[in-house]
Order: sequence, then C-alpha cells, then structure tokens
Amino acid sequence: MNDQDKDFYLNHLKYNQISLVMLRGYEVPEDEKVYYQELTREIEEGIYGEGSSNTEIVLDKVYEKIVDGITFTLTVRYIIPEGGSKVSNNDIDLSDVEVGRKEDTFLFIAPKFSESNLSIFSEASRNTEARIEAWAFEELLVNPFTHYSTPPQKILTESEIKTELPKVFDKATKKIFLSQMKGMINDIAAKWLGAKIGDIIRSDAYNPMLNSIVPEYRLVRR
Repeated sequence: MNDQDKDFYLNHLKYNQISLVMLRGYEVPEDEKVYYQELTREIEEGIYGEGSSNTEIVLDKVYEKIVDGITFTLTVRYIIPEGGSKVSNNDIDLSDVEVGRKEDTFLFIAPKFSESNLSIFSEASRNTEARIEAWAFEELLVNPFTHYSTPPQKILTESEIKTELPKVFDKATKKIFLSQMKGMINDIAAKWLGAKIGDIIRSDAYNPMLNSIVPEYRLVRR
C-alpha cells in the first residue's frame, strides 16, 4: 500500500469512527468536528482523499455523554500489531474494563480478531458490568447508514416502548408479541447503533404508496 492509499484508508477509518461516535450520541471534540466537516465536504464535492486532512488516529480515546444526569463513556481503543501480524491475546489490555460500570462501553478495533481473541472478550464480558465490543477494520469501513436504502433507525428507550408498543408491557401479550416481531441477528446496523440482545429498534422507512413514514420494529435476537 503506497502512502496515498494509506492516507485514504486511514481517513476513511477515522471518518467512520467519528460517525459511529456521533450516531450513538456522544460528544465529539471540536477538532474532530472540524475534521469530520472537512471530509464530509470533500465527499459531497467528489474530491474525497484529495485534501490534506489529518490522518493520525488516536489509539485510545474516551468520549462522554450525559443522559438523565448520568455520565456514559465510550472508549475507542485500537490494537494495531507491529508489521501487520495477528493480534495476540497479550495485545488486549482489559485492566480498566474489569472495573467498568454498566454505563461504560469499550470498542476494541483491530485489522482482524481471531476466535481466541474473541474468547478473551467473551470471558471478560462475564466478569464486568461494562459493555465490550470487538470491531474488525472492515466492519468500521462500511457505514450502513450512509446507504440510500437504509432508513433512519434508533434503539427505543423504555418510555418509548411503553408509548409505541404497549403490548410489550402486558404480561398477557408480551411473549406472543415479541415472538412475532421481526428479528435482527448479526446485523451490522444494530452493531453500529450499539444494540444489545433484547433491544427493540425502530426503522422509520418511507412508504411511497402511503406517501408517509411507516415505522417498523425489530427485536435484536441472539
């Protein structure tokens, strides 16, 4: 990979990382906002990759958001082995994850994770309240929400579920209602949103026949 291709690749990776952080509602520092706006302009003008954007990637970055007075954190951590070799289990630092709160999310990003690496994350998840996500570069390089056919989507809060899907809170109807709901399994859009098993996602798709937005609900399944 020559320097120009490498810069293009890193720009794309960093741009989508910021996209994901903003999609989940975390605060983005001013320098990253400026970087994001500049690349967005390049993309819209068809000159993406021709600018002089800063391609440096911060290997360990913490973002925050406050919801109902509670601080949530998102730690983005890159693992880039020297020489492009495979990620070893020793490369994975989980020391701060082990004492994480349920409001903390850790994104580990690497060129690729092995089954052994994923087992390390799975084991750690059972011993912490924090959320752990493993992302391969290829998953971060494709933002499903930039595709014209992908409608706006969001994870419903408990109060939104009560308002929009009251049958979920009715003991007589909950089990049947959820079993009949469309499911999302290993869905990249759900991963980008940060959804977990049991979450309900609403898609606001435009229906040309009705000339209006028709919500569709899907349950994140194992």
